Amino acid sequence: MRQLESRLTAGYEDWQVLLALHQRGDVHGFITNDAGILELPREMVVLSKTRLVLVLTDQVGHDPLRATGLVMLHLQQLAAQLDGSPMIHVLRPRSHRPLRPGTQINTLANRRGMPPNELISSELRDVGDLSVPVP
Repeated sequence: MRQLESRLTAGYEDWQVLLALHQRGDVHGFITNDAGILELPREMVVLSKTRLVLVLTDQVGHDPLRATGLVMLHLQQLAAQLDGSPMIHVLRPRSHRPLRPGTQINTLANRRGMPPNELISSELRDVGDLSVPVP
């Protein structure tokens, strides 16, 4: 998105982009090749409170053709699993395993030595009211 229309993401954190997509109501998911998003607790907490599907094209570098091919390869399966609940799909050239945001939140909380509900509360305090549109 930064290359096509930088105004859509310039100055916004990933969690803000996820929240804005969720609030639109007509978007089902977000595709990225930034595996680092899985290590961001705020993004995982916000994702868990939406109905979005996060699709991560991993191990393809910044090659849009490989990333697109990987998504196309799994598109039918991804579409069949849309059920209105948040989900993470990590697509790799040789594997695919769906993952719930709550599972990733548990992993992040465990790494920080804190209970998942404490991590969630902390991030939600900083994010604020998820029903309020992102400016």
